[in-house]
Amino acid sequence: MTTNTGSATASRLLIVGGYGAVWTAVASTMRNTDWTVLTAARRAAPAHMLAEVPAPDHLRIDLLNPAEIRDARSRLESVTDVVYCAYAERESMTAAVEPNASMLDNVLDGLRNAGAKLQSVVLIGGGKSYAEHLGPYKSPPKESDPRFMGPIFYNDQEDILWAHAQAEGYDWTVLRPDAVIGPSIGSPMNLVMGIAAFAVTSREWNLSFRSQ
Repeated sequence: MTTNTGSATASRLLIVGGYGAVWTAVASTMRNTDWTVLTAARRAAPAHMLAEVPAPDHLRIDLLNPAEIRDARSRLESVTDVVYCAYAERESMTAAVEPNASMLDNVLDGLRNAGAKLQSVVLIGGGKSYAEHLGPYKSPPKESDPRFMGPIFYNDQEDILWAHAQAEGYDWTVLRPDAVIGPSIGSPMNLVMGIAAFAVTSREWNLSFRSQ
């Protein structure tokens, strides 16, 4: 993503999702550019974000409710680019497909209906696209590899994004990080949490072993 250098159309970035490592990194990076930023999430903006100067504009909205997105038309019509990192946790991968696919579709529909002239959309996916969660897998994986049999909402989201981008003529990118390290608020979706849990477990195991 590049910095706007005085083009006729001002660049306005919509960051969709909670306040995890990806969201925080993108929002922090964009503070040093001349883009304007709009954030959208079901929860209110955290205090630390509101204390930033300048604080990004925040839209509190339920992405599973198309009516709320329609009501935000005036806030969305100037959006030119999107980073989508929203995620709805469910009890199984099967149950996670419908809400996560619907949220992305609702956002893209809402932007189109608001008259937003999108230039690009970046969708944050993950390593599960390569079936890493099922055990040993081809390494290194490639984007050109055949999809594994789901269910997995990453595939549904990618198909939805591709269809919208083809119909409306904007660029799109899917990022598939295995893990992300960075500050996050109220979210376990951070590699640091796993490393910390492993370190504590290893320490306790070593202490127990030495005491025997």
